[in-house]
Parts: sequence; structure tokens; C-alpha cells
Amino acid sequence: MFFSGSEGSKWLSEEGTKASAFFQSLVNDGFELVQVRWARGWLVSPDGAQSGQELLASRPATVIKWVHDKMYVPLGLQPSVGKCGFCVTGNSAGAAQITYAMSSYGIDKIVDAAIPTSGPPMAAMSKGCLQERGYAYVAGHARLIDLSYGFRSGGPCAAHDPSFTDTWIANSNETGGTKYNYPTTRIQIIIGGQDNSLILNHARDYFQVLVRAQQPMLMWQLVPGMSHSIQASTDGLSALLTALTATPAPVSAR
Repeated sequence: MFFSGSEGSKWLSEEGTKASAFFQSLVNDGFELVQVRWARGWLVSPDGAQSGQELLASRPATVIKWVHDKMYVPLGLQPSVGKCGFCVTGNSAGAAQITYAMSSYGIDKIVDAAIPTSGPPMAAMSKGCLQERGYAYVAGHARLIDLSYGFRSGGPCAAHDPSFTDTWIANSNETGGTKYNYPTTRIQIIIGGQDNSLILNHARDYFQVLVRAQQPMLMWQLVPGMSHSIQASTDGLSALLTALTATPAPVSAR
């Protein structure tokens, strides 16, 4: 399954001319592909409703569960642990969609591998909204954060409002979930060497939480030639293809 960035309102394959050949490679390898897009944006809350990203992530979690039950299970596949199988990937804010689903909605029980790319940028949200060096969100990022709290403009992230700190912490990818150890799920984070440093730092905070939780199948991969939009990067798509088709080595219990 593939989730696109920002509000998730486009197919991943729409963004970049290199995606069609990448998807065809997967089809040639026998994969069934599902792309997800949202008519109004997965992280958009109604005006004035301070829903937050944790609650709104029930949307991608529900879609993942539905596709698994209705489309994957009937195939009768039995892959080895960590091998696709049923796998999910998302770029930028799409990475946040799948990582929220893992940490808060029990999706790890059905996902063989989760591969966030160029993200998740919604880890360490308080650092981004309060403009901490190396994490500071720009205006477009702040707008996305504020959409989840019912603000179309002038929200607390855009205003760098410290009174909202606890709310951001409760809704961040690496602090708002209930579980960060997934014994039967491989987690492989792919970051672009051409990514802005703030993307790397937010994603690293998420990665470090998985390290502390002793996530058994965990990989951090920096692809030097990859841009932020993996679907526009030959090197990035090559790394993602390898991640989706890999047969991971057995992992000893920790």
C-alpha cells in the first residue's frame, strides 16, 4: 500500500515521472498494488474541532485494515517474518500515516513491513512548531499541523504558541502512541540525502524511540541522491524497490 505526502490528496504515482516504471517493476515481480488518496485530506479536522493527528490517523489505519482483510487475506499468502507479504509505505506526511497506524491502532499485527520515506515529519512536533533549531517547520509545514486542530490559518503551530506544547507531544509520532516494538514487522526508514535537515531530524527522533523500544527488525537508510519526493528520485525508488522485495535475515530475540 502506498500513501502520498502532504494532505494525501494525490496518488503517489501522480507526483513524478519515474513512478510508472517503478510500479511496473513491482507488478512484474507479482505484487498487487494499492494506492490511497483522500478527498479532503487525512489530517484535516472540521473547523474548530481540535481532533489532533492521533485521532485522525484512525482514517489510514482503517483503510489499511480493510485492504488487508478484503484484498490480501483472500490471496492466502504466508511470507516469512518481515518479508512482503502485506506491506505499507508512505512518503513525507504519508510516512506519518503509516507510523501512527502502527503505534496507535495495532496495525503492526497485520503488516509485514512498514517503510516510511522522508519522514515521519510529525515526530517531535513541539520542536518544529516552537522553531527549535534543526527542527523548525516552515509556513507550509505549520499549516499542515494546524489543520488537524481545526485551524485553516493562524493556528497555534503557525503562531509558535507554547501553550499548545502538551497537545503536540500527545499527538507526535514518537510520543503519542501506545506501542513502539513490533516483533513481527520490519521497519525500514529511507531518508533522502537531498532532504532538508529538518526532515532528517524529525525522522531521527522517531527512529530513536524505536531503538529504545528495542524494535527487532529496524533499519535506517540514507540515500545520497534521493530528493524529498521519493517518487521523483531514481535512487530513492531503487532503494524502495529493494526494501519491498527483500528477504530479511532472521533476527535473534533481544
